[in-house]
Amino acid sequence: MGCCGSFQQDSTVNPEITEQVGFFHKPKNITLRFLMLGGGESGKSTILRQIRRLQGSPIDQAELTVSKAYLKQNIIECMRTLAIQSEMLATVYNFDTSVSTDLLLIRDRVAKLNDKGEFTKEMLDDFHKLFNDKGIKKTLEYRDMYYIMDNVDYVLSKMHCIIDDDYIPTIEDYIHCRHRTAGIYRVGFTMCDEKNDIEELYEFIDVGGQRSERPKWTKILNEQLAAVIYVAALSAYNQLLFEDRRVNKLQEEIALFGKIINIPQFLECHTILFLNKSDLFKQKILKHSIKETFPDYHGDDKNLEVIIGFITKKFCEQKKDITVHKTIYVHVTCATDTECIKNMFSSIRDIVLSRDLITCGFM
Repeated sequence: MGCCGSFQQDSTVNPEITEQVGFFHKPKNITLRFLMLGGGESGKSTILRQIRRLQGSPIDQAELTVSKAYLKQNIIECMRTLAIQSEMLATVYNFDTSVSTDLLLIRDRVAKLNDKGEFTKEMLDDFHKLFNDKGIKKTLEYRDMYYIMDNVDYVLSKMHCIIDDDYIPTIEDYIHCRHRTAGIYRVGFTMCDEKNDIEELYEFIDVGGQRSERPKWTKILNEQLAAVIYVAALSAYNQLLFEDRRVNKLQEEIALFGKIINIPQFLECHTILFLNKSDLFKQKILKHSIKETFPDYHGDDKNLEVIIGFITKKFCEQKKDITVHKTIYVHVTCATDTECIKNMFSSIRDIVLSRDLITCGFM
């Protein structure tokens, strides 16, 4: 007699077994929390938008629509700045930035605008005439001598679209719009490893970088962090601080990094430094020497690699306690470059996962 046979198993016979098998195959989870710090307008929020775009929940139409109001404010602020600075540069430095005589009234009108006001068709007409004036174009060439938003080229190229009532901003518009972060903003998403054994729960915490926002940072000092991500703008090396026109922006970033890296609560977590806005930095360094800000730099003032190495050293020297073994991971980034941020996220994921998996007993 044969002792072997075949049969079709009824999965409904033992539902408890099916449930238990599912339980045992359920991936374990690990929470990775990142705190993003840095001075105002360093690009923290833009990087976070990119990370969310790549890994997080989809950016829906409602959010895109909301960004339209900020884009309109950006356009008005940029044009108002150009109108004011065209006259200022001509008067103080005798630059050839004055607008043509027939545009003087328009320039004065634009210089008095409130960026919180409505963006009208009449404004667009004024902006179009003014922006095509050679004096305004020359003013934009001198942008390193005054403060103007970094997204000026992008938003002014889109102003004819953005004013349209039916226009819905694109993802690229959303990435490029500027809105000052106030308070504490959290973004979370979930990923799984290749074997689907571990569920990675990510949370990024973004806080405002302006001086007025920094007291709020104390609210998150005692949170369990995988890493502190500090974002500084390379292109700020010859800019003044928005809140204090006597202070160099990059030097302020370096000093602020020194305060953060030496906070006792942060000594045990990873520190990742993003030297951001590398695209603007590459353009600017061709016209303005790093030696204007850092006279102790003695290398080639056109050699990007050497200059970035010098700036990196300035940041890393801020670590006071040399007895504490702490690696500072440095990435040169461009927040508006999606591929760059994709590679950066992959890198920081590798940095934090190995140690945290060991800590949690997964390795």
